[in-house]
Amino acid sequence: MITPETTIKEIRSILQDNLFSQLIYDLSERGAGRFSDESRTLKDIQAADPAWNADDMVFGLNTLCRNAARGRVLYDVYRSDETAACPGKANVKLVHFPAETACNYEKDCVRRTLILASGGAYGAVCNLPEAFPAAAEAAALGIDCLCLTYRVGALAPLFPKPMEDLAAAIRFLFSNEQNLDVSMKHYAVGGFSAGGHLAACGGIKELGYRKFNLPAPEAVLLAYPLLNVWKALEQLPEPYRKLMLKGLLGSGVDESYCGPYNVDQNIDCDYPPCFIVHARDDETVDCELSSAFARALTTAEVPCVIEKPEHGGHGFGRGGKTEAEGWIKRAITFWKEQRHETVSFTRKS
Repeated sequence: MITPETTIKEIRSILQDNLFSQLIYDLSERGAGRFSDESRTLKDIQAADPAWNADDMVFGLNTLCRNAARGRVLYDVYRSDETAACPGKANVKLVHFPAETACNYEKDCVRRTLILASGGAYGAVCNLPEAFPAAAEAAALGIDCLCLTYRVGALAPLFPKPMEDLAAAIRFLFSNEQNLDVSMKHYAVGGFSAGGHLAACGGIKELGYRKFNLPAPEAVLLAYPLLNVWKALEQLPEPYRKLMLKGLLGSGVDESYCGPYNVDQNIDCDYPPCFIVHARDDETVDCELSSAFARALTTAEVPCVIEKPEHGGHGFGRGGKTEAEGWIKRAITFWKEQRHETVSFTRKS
């Protein structure tokens, strides 16, 4: 049993290497620096990153361990021929948190699948504090949840590789519904910070579902998302802004190159219903950008709910012990309210 006092070294001994590498994926393989000292506990990690709640990390990890003990949970998104042609695609994975019960939530027996993308400034994928705890809660509410590890910063421009990875993950799930015991008839995408940007891009026809010839997600569920690339980067000091722009879009780019990736500038009435939670005291991504996005969705007559707790900071993930606590259940309720079909099903034993 993992606790807040469990060390990184102990967690590494509990999880297989291929699963441990999904906790915080980055190109350095050092957990974006958090795992450089393996004597650190989850409580120590929270002390360094106060928004990363140790109890939430424990909840996600223990659920992951139980799932892994029951069977396979880690899947390659791309085929072997695709990874041979582009080795970076070999790092694109899905971690499955199966619904813990078929029909346990408000008498609603419609099978639903949620795909989550953690944040990390497109330089890491921080599943440990974000997607894994959220997925564990969604699974407890009867939702099949899969956490996406997508490609992150490299020497070449990154965009649109993460968008390709999200589309490939959705296509993989449609092709493997029976093998994974999931249903993609009703699916949504969600994400945190940079992963929120990725999920939000999935709802844009030109970057997401229509470009890749996929059904639109039924909902987009976002936590403190990066929605306007330029406005978010504009808050950074000049050297860092140039570095981020180069990493995302390539050398010699300016504001105009961000346009296609500014979610708030590319929505229309066909954008999926959207739930947003964003703390007002977020010092990394301005909450007002989410407010402006919500207003744009309302103008386009897209169903939208935004929650703006006063306190929570940036990176709260599941939101335990913050004013955002419970947002995952409320987001799932919002998603369910957009559709009213009831289809019974039986989960494999």
